[in-house]
Amino acid sequence: MQWLKQQLAKAWVRWLAFFLFVSAWFVIYQPWGGFDDPDAFYHSTMAAIMLKQGLIRDFAWLDLTSFAHPFVNQHVLFHVALVPFVAAFGALPGGQMAAVVFGIVFSLIFAWCLKKLQSPNPIFWSLVLVTMPAMTARLSYGKASPLAVSLFVLGVMATMIGAPFFAFILMIVYVLTHAGWPLLLLTQGAILLGHLIYLWAVESVPFWQAFKDKTWVKGFVTFFATIAGAVIGFFLHPYRAELLGFLKIQIVQIGITTPYDRVVMGNEWYGPSFFTMMVWFSPFLIAFGIFAFGMIGSRLPANRQAMRYTLMLAIPMAFIVALTFKSVRFVEYSAPLVALLMAQLFRLIDVRKTFIGLRHSLGPLTLFLAACLLGFIGVAERLVFLQETVEYKKPFTKFSEAMAVIRSEVKPGERLFHSDWSHMPLLWAQNQDINYIAGLDPTFLLAQNPELSDRYTKLTLGQATSTAYEVIVNETHSKAVFVDRGRGQAFEEALKLDARFERIYEDEDSAVYRIKTP
Repeated sequence: MQWLKQQLAKAWVRWLAFFLFVSAWFVIYQPWGGFDDPDAFYHSTMAAIMLKQGLIRDFAWLDLTSFAHPFVNQHVLFHVALVPFVAAFGALPGGQMAAVVFGIVFSLIFAWCLKKLQSPNPIFWSLVLVTMPAMTARLSYGKASPLAVSLFVLGVMATMIGAPFFAFILMIVYVLTHAGWPLLLLTQGAILLGHLIYLWAVESVPFWQAFKDKTWVKGFVTFFATIAGAVIGFFLHPYRAELLGFLKIQIVQIGITTPYDRVVMGNEWYGPSFFTMMVWFSPFLIAFGIFAFGMIGSRLPANRQAMRYTLMLAIPMAFIVALTFKSVRFVEYSAPLVALLMAQLFRLIDVRKTFIGLRHSLGPLTLFLAACLLGFIGVAERLVFLQETVEYKKPFTKFSEAMAVIRSEVKPGERLFHSDWSHMPLLWAQNQDINYIAGLDPTFLLAQNPELSDRYTKLTLGQATSTAYEVIVNETHSKAVFVDRGRGQAFEEALKLDARFERIYEDEDSAVYRIKTP
């Protein structure tokens, strides 16, 4: 035991142990042989296409949607980063290997940012964050989230310490990697506001004098360096001519005015329940309770930097936590901000004295409550692990037998009608010779063809089944129909009742129907 303490006292040993733990964590959590999120099939397949033919300028596979008119690869640098993995392991397995690596990279970057902000125990707070069930899931989906959130956290850190050149370069990379970069600008603005509140409320600096504070000015310069980086990144973007139009749809129509009443959005665009949020953030809620106890009897002398950082983080944290109640996808941004803030709060108390006080106050209950806490977190992790690796897992070969039949029915350049827009990436990963109806987000079809989108949604949900032939054949000119039996039971019933559709394949999960010509 003494030897272990001596080894852990060495910084390089702690960081190595941290690296090995998060590596094992993401390897174990990954649903090998499949993806939880359909978008991962798109990203890996796009990287494979780029490996063969470079940048593509047209996404004819979704020619009925705004995604193809015009096509913008908002994840261009992410797909470039995927290319080595795809080249080494193949398209889908390569994307899965990359998901593990990028999750590890985020963990290391977050711990480094905590260290730069002089947070105590950066490894501990990083472990609390990355083992949070919702965060682990978002980082493991095989999407751009780990890289996007890494850039977001680095941008937050750059603003807080005042690193304009670093922020400038960072934002160029962010714009080329992910369409979520405007969120960083909003967050930086909120950080600057929090800094002003600190100067007014804590330092009692007069209103106009606060704007002359050296640390605030440095953060302000960093903010404008980030804006400059966004401008340069925009003009360096290979799809810059169409980027503004795409961002309008992505940010305004999908992110802000989410059309819940017109289409069935992906699960990540719906908000979690209050109870779910409490479960997700329970480690931080418990940490806050410990902090509050410590402030009563174990408060340290005023640490002005920690107080300043706390107020700088509080406003953007509250804003993005509110966004998380609207859409679960924002948890990948809100959780890191909560972790950064909690780490700063613990700089204001004597942690060792606080735990001694808790032990004395609770007595024999201490171990019991600690065991209950660990058990609760363990059960939550286990439930999410089973859900993500079993219930949500979509094997790489899912629908492969149905696709073999589709290949014989639908010729290259012709269209397949599919009953669920979210399955388009799975089908496209197996067959890039044919076109599809909608995919990646239903709003893209809504933006380009609103009337067709409404009819497609009502038909596939079984709300207007009498129009099946008109929509499938006359409007979309499809040559065959693919049915996901998990969600399309009512839709398939309409096909069964119409003699113009002939079932030529079925299994437990899917069915394929031939369209009979008059």
